[in-house]
Amino acid sequence: MQIMVLPYLVLTLVVGLGQLGLRAMRAGSRGAGVLIAVSCALGLLVVGVMPIAFPALESASFFSHALLEPRKPFALAELYVPAKPVPRAGKTPSCPRSCCSVPRSASR
Repeated sequence: MQIMVLPYLVLTLVVGLGQLGLRAMRAGSRGAGVLIAVSCALGLLVVGVMPIAFPALESASFFSHALLEPRKPFALAELYVPAKPVPRAGKTPSCPRSCCSVPRSASR
C-alpha cells in the first residue's frame, strides 16, 4: 500500500466503528466471536483427526543393537574412486583390425 492510503484506511475504520450504535456493535462482536469460535473448533477438529490419517508407528525403543556394534571406518577414496576406473580397458584392443593397413593374412 502507498503511504498516504494507510492512514486514510485506519482513520476510516476508527470513525466507522465510532459511529456504530450499541445494537450494531453487539451484533458485530457477536458475529466476530462466532467466527473465532468456529475457526478454533475447526482447527481442533483437524488436529484431533490427523492421527487417524497416518498409519500406526511402532517405534519407541530407546535401545538398539546397532549402537553397540563398532562403526566401519570412513574412507572417502573407497567411496568416490572405483576399483576399475576404466571397466573395459583390458577387453578392447587398442587398435581394431579395421584401422590397420596390413592385411590379416600378411600379419601371420
